[in-house]
This record gives sequence, structure tokens and C-alpha cells, in this order.
Amino acid sequence: MAELRFLAPAAAPPSGVLAVFLGRRGGVSPPPYDDLNVGPRVGDAEANVLENLSRIGKAFGVPAARIAVLHQVHGNRILVVKSPKMENGASEPEADGWISDQAGFLFGVRTADCASVLAWDATKGIVGAAHAGWQGTRAGVAAELVRSFIKVFGCVPRDIRCVVGPAIGPCCYEIGLDRVGEVGSVGAPFVLKRNGRTFLDLFAWNLDQLQSAGLAAEQVEVTRICTACRPAEYFSNRRDGPKTGRQLSFIGVR
Repeated sequence: MAELRFLAPAAAPPSGVLAVFLGRRGGVSPPPYDDLNVGPRVGDAEANVLENLSRIGKAFGVPAARIAVLHQVHGNRILVVKSPKMENGASEPEADGWISDQAGFLFGVRTADCASVLAWDATKGIVGAAHAGWQGTRAGVAAELVRSFIKVFGCVPRDIRCVVGPAIGPCCYEIGLDRVGEVGSVGAPFVLKRNGRTFLDLFAWNLDQLQSAGLAAEQVEVTRICTACRPAEYFSNRRDGPKTGRQLSFIGVR
């Protein structure tokens, strides 16, 4: 199998904070889930998903049981984790984001075109992750992630940093006219018209959400890597249909 590959923020988090966007390479799943699929409900064998999570854990020095994942529902619920006894093994909680002050866990979200948002406050040792597709972004999940840092742990906006990971880009994310009213008006910075067609910019929309929560533009890194454009590197539901895998993005405090 190919070597496990990952993308880290350009502006590295402080020592002790691990923020990683994984791609599709480095696992054991066969086509069309090749290789590093972490999605348990897409048709891949459970044993493959578990082995892929085990490989991720070994690569980053964390037991697979401490890779925490969600049953994502395309909303804006942020789960707060304060218990040091949390272990994966119970059913996945329904939510689209995490925040925690607990060391020794990797808090992850799965994507296959939706954006993943990783966040940290180095002064307090707080980390968070959110899954932000068009529905979650419309519901303000990235902004809710930042607000949860502030409300739950007393963080201040100037100390929070965020990275918006690979997602389907405005080059490929065409939407129908029936959806324009659901995501905003044409002319908004994230709804684009090109050659008579309408496209959605999840990167710009999530940046707008994070700024609405009080972050300055320089506190947010946006990767602007399109998952649909890079079939060798990333899963993409829009490109390949529902029979494809899911990649993992995660953040944690060692």
C-alpha cells in the first residue's frame, strides 16, 4: 500500500498540538475505497476501517481507541469533551464538531468534499474540530466552534487559530439555482457565477463564518485544496459518487 500522507497547517501549531489533514493513501481498503478509508457506513468492510484507524494511531503515537470520531449529521452541534476517561468504543455521538481540553486524544471529523475546520488556543491548551459541508456551514458550525471555545473554556478570540482543510473547491462545486437561495445570494463572496453556471466556495464561506465569530483574517489559514481535482490524493463524493471513502482530519494535544 502507498505511504500514509498528510497535510499539516503552514503556520505550525505550538509544540504539543497535533493538527493533521489526512488524504486517501496509506491504508488497506480495496477500490473504490482505496486506501485509507475511515468511513464505516460507505460499504467498506469494518475490518478495513479498523485497520486503517490502527495505522493512523501508530503513525501518530496514539492508540486507535483514542481516535475519537463522530456520527456527523450536517448540523452545528459542538460536543464538549472534558472527561479524561473517554474512550472510543461506545456508539459515535451525533454532532459535527468537538472541543476539548483533554490530552492524549485525536478529535477527528470525516470528509469527502465537505470542509474540515481545525482550531486551537495555545494559551489554554484547547483544541477543536468541525465538519462543514454546505448544510453545516449554512448552520454556522465553524462559527459555533469558535463561540464554544469562548463560552465553555473562556478563550478570547485573539488567541484562537483555525485552519480550513481540503474540500471541494469553487472550480468544481456547481450548485443548482434551486439551492442558491439556501446558501446566500449571487454576489456574496462565496456564491459565484461563471459562464452562466453557479458555483459555491466553501473555503470563502467558512472564512466568512469564522470572521463573523470574531477572528481576524490572519488568524485563519485556508488551504484551498480542491478534493475533486485530486483523485490520487483525496476522496470526493461529488466526483466519484456515494461509493467512495472518507478521509480523516484531526487535532489533539499530546
